Parts: sequence; structure tokens; C-alpha cells
Amino acid sequence: FYRIRIDVEDAERHRITGIDLSPIDPPDELLSAEERAGAQLDAARRGSLIEGTARELMAHYVYLDKAQQMVAALRDRAGRGDYDEIARGWTFAQKVTDDLQAISHDPHLALKFGRAAPEPAREERLAWLRSIHFGFGAIERMDGNVAHLAIDQFPVLDDDEAREAVADSMSRIADADALLLDLRENRGGSPATVALVASYLFGPTPVHLNDLFKREDGSTQAFWTRRDIPGKRFGPKKPVYVLVSKGTFSGGEELAYDLQSLHRAKVVGETTAGGAHAGDDHALDDWFRIDVPSQRAINPVTKTDWEGVGVVPDVTVPAQTALDEAHRRAVADLASHRAVGSSHR
Repeated sequence: FYRIRIDVEDAERHRITGIDLSPIDPPDELLSAEERAGAQLDAARRGSLIEGTARELMAHYVYLDKAQQMVAALRDRAGRGDYDEIARGWTFAQKVTDDLQAISHDPHLALKFGRAAPEPAREERLAWLRSIHFGFGAIERMDGNVAHLAIDQFPVLDDDEAREAVADSMSRIADADALLLDLRENRGGSPATVALVASYLFGPTPVHLNDLFKREDGSTQAFWTRRDIPGKRFGPKKPVYVLVSKGTFSGGEELAYDLQSLHRAKVVGETTAGGAHAGDDHALDDWFRIDVPSQRAINPVTKTDWEGVGVVPDVTVPAQTALDEAHRRAVADLASHRAVGSSHR
């Protein structure tokens, strides 16, 4: 349950300038008896949750020194009684999350309240993937044979049907002369899916995109474009513009950052949210779990990532005008290339 605040311009057309979601406790009459019981907190349970959070941070958080700072601050706040008046699960989870993020500035780190959803069966997962069109949004052909492709998320693709759906969408833009890759609504997902999509924008020779370093065991997982992919490639030569917003997050940021770092695309829009870490859920009890980022991205070109700073566009414009700006630039690029080609005949 959330309280929604929408900021709107006074001027005619009343453009929305901001949306803020604030979590609130749902009224008891909308909860089951099990939910009401699970949401109740007493001193003993709050203490157990604080120590459980501390344990998981120390064991898994991507930076040990930052984990130590968060644990010390959390215990200090608990000792001062900052959480003593919180008797409901949702409020407690949000308060602890706010306190942890005030130190870590890590948008992937969160304490959550609620029953964990059971692992879906294959058909249930496929039905969900179909309902979100396998993460793909609108595909259209704009003036100048410029393709506009929106990708809103990068779900795990663990089924042939899902991979074939991605191949179908990417093949539909393969014959365009330029591509506007729209990630303004993208909230992330699987780095393996990011790598698959990126593969269509390069040739068959694998290209090193990104690494994920895991603090727990010191391992590094490398992500490369694929030599063999289903469907047709857009290829490595034609212009690509990536559209981003301040809401573009995580895996959406990764694709923009990877393509920008490799000089494969120009990024247009707003500086993105700044979430580069990856991790896992850890259960604290039957109702609480904590998302702890345990891996950090290391770009092979820049040797760093976009955590806390976001992806800085090559062309900074408001997100709502990014499509028009990128289209204008793509058409100009194509005209320039044709002019150069004609002069060399």
C-alpha cells in the first residue's frame, strides 16, 4: 500500500513533473488474520530482526567496511530507542531500509516485509513472461528508416520460447538504418539477458561487456556478447542511440553504460538512478527478508561502474524529449553518412 503524490505543472497541458510513492500500513480490515499476526512487532522481535539484518550485512554486503558502518549505526539507533514505537512490519521495514540507505546510498539494499512468493512452475513463469511481452515494449519504424525499440526490463530467459521471443523482437529492427533503444522505463533484470540483447548490436566476435565481482568468495563472473544467437543482428556499424531517464535502473543502466563505454552508442536523456550492485534475498523470519547486494560491476573499459553516480548521458535533455532529440540526431547521422558516401564515388 502506498500514498501517491503527483506534481503537475500549473501551465496548460499540466505536464506531470514528479511522482512520489510513500509506503503506508494497510488498514487491518484489508488483512487476513495471518497477515495481521505476522505484521505485529514487539521488542524481542525487533531485536531479533536488527541482529539478523546485521548478520546478513556482515556476511554478504559488497563492501565490508560499509557493512560495519551500517551495523554500528543500526545497533546505535536501536539502543537509543529509535525503533521502540514501531509496532507494524511495513513501517519497520521502511524505516530500517531508509537508515541503511542513508549510509550505503545503495538503492538495491532493502529490508522487506511480506511472505516470499513461491517459485512459480514453468507454465506460470511463461504466462508471466508472455504478459510482459518478455520485457519488450513498443517497436515502431520512424521517419528515415529509424527503428524505435523500448525494453522495459530484462527478465531471466530460462526457456526456449523466451529466447525466441527476444530474437523475434530484435530481428524486427535488424534492417533499420539506425536504432533508438528506449530504456527510459527499464528497471533492470538479469545481466545475462542484458548480454543477449547487446549481442544483436555487435558482430559475431564476442565483446567483453561487464564483470561482476563477488565479495563473499572473491570470484568474478564475466559477461560477453554471444557468437551464436537466434534471429538477425542489427550489427556493429549502424548508429545506435540509447534513451534513458532518472528512473532507468540497474540492468537498464548496465546496457546503457556498456554500449557507451564501448563507443557503440550515444546515450540521450537524464542521468540514471545509479544502482550497479547485484545480490540476493535472505530470509530473517517467516515474514521479513533482506535484499543484500553482494556483487559489484567492473566495466572492462572504465574499470569502475555507475553505482551512486548513474550513467551520464552524452546528450543531456529531459526524458520526455529524448526520443525526439535522438531521432533528429539519428536522421542527421544517416544524412551525413550518405553525403560522405556520395563524395567518395
